[in-house]
Amino acid sequence: MRKGNFKFNYSFATAKGLRDHNEDAGWVGENKSKQCLAIVCDGIGSQTDSQIASNMIVDYFKAQFLKRRSILNPDLWVKKTLTTARKKLTNHCKKNLQGKKITTTFCMCLIEKNGMMYCYSLGDSRLYHFAANNFKWVQITKDHNLYNYLVESNASQETFLKFKDKFLALTKFVDSDPSYPLTFDKFRIQLENGDVIFLGSDGVYNFINMFYIDEYIKKNRNTPFAETSKALIKEALKNHSNDNLTAIVIEGFNK
Repeated sequence: MRKGNFKFNYSFATAKGLRDHNEDAGWVGENKSKQCLAIVCDGIGSQTDSQIASNMIVDYFKAQFLKRRSILNPDLWVKKTLTTARKKLTNHCKKNLQGKKITTTFCMCLIEKNGMMYCYSLGDSRLYHFAANNFKWVQITKDHNLYNYLVESNASQETFLKFKDKFLALTKFVDSDPSYPLTFDKFRIQLENGDVIFLGSDGVYNFINMFYIDEYIKKNRNTPFAETSKALIKEALKNHSNDNLTAIVIEGFNK
C-alpha cells in the first residue's frame, strides 16, 4: 500500500425505529489532514436522559477532532478526550439532572491516510472489518457483557445457570459517575484496498446479515455511497428490529 494515499467513502444514518425517542448518536468525517474518524454511542437503560450521554460524547469527540489538523497519538488522544468528555457529562448531570447517573456505550475508530486503523470500545456497540482480499467479515470489538465476563472468568456451570437471564447485561460503558473506570479496549488493524468497516448499534447488527453490506455496495455503485447506512437501517427494520438503529459504513481504497 502506498503511504498517504488512502481515501474513503463513508456514510452515516441513525433512526429511532419503533422506540419513542433515539438514544443512539454517531458521526463520521475527516479532518484537515484527511484522517477519518467514526464514532457510535448507544445510551443505556431505555431512559429519556440516556440520549444526553450518547450525544454529549459524540459531539465532544467530533468538535475536538475537527479543531485539530492531525491526531498524532491516537491512543493518548482518545484517553484524554474521553476523560474530558466524561467530566463534562458528570457536570451536566450534577447541574441539570440532580446528579442522576446516565450511561452510554462507546465505539470509535480513527483511520490514518496510510490505512492504519485504531479502534476503541466500551459496551456492546460493534465494529466489523471486511477484508476484501479474503472476502471475510470479522467482528473486531468484543461485547462487554456478563456472558463474556463469565467466560473469561472461567465461571462455574452453576454460576452460568444463576445468571442465564442476565447474559446481555453490560459490564463496561461510559458512566457519568466519575468513580466508574474508563477502561476501554484497543485494537489496531492495517486496512487494504477495498476493505470495508461497519460500526453500529445492536438495533442494526442483530438484524442484518453482514454480507448484505458488501452486496449492497457492489449492486449500487451508481447510487451515492451516503445512502448505504440508510439501506442497512431499512433492512434491519424489515427484519423486525425493535431498537434504535445507528450505522456507519466506511470503504477504503487507493488511487
